Amino acid sequence: MKHLFSGLALSAALTLPTAALACGGLFCNNNQPVNQAAERILFGLQDDTLHMHVRINYRAHPT
Repeated sequence: MKHLFSGLALSAALTLPTAALACGGLFCNNNQPVNQAAERILFGLQDDTLHMHVRINYRAHPT
């Protein structure tokens, strides 16, 4: 059974697209915290291209 799952995982990894592009992010630490209040993600498929729109509500704390 273990070999079946590892074979399925390998097959899935080989059939997935290899390119991914990303941009942005909220980066913080104990000295500069960020309060993320909400996150909404919308996925859409158009002409075999997956689009993802992300809306994040946040408040940066003053330093």
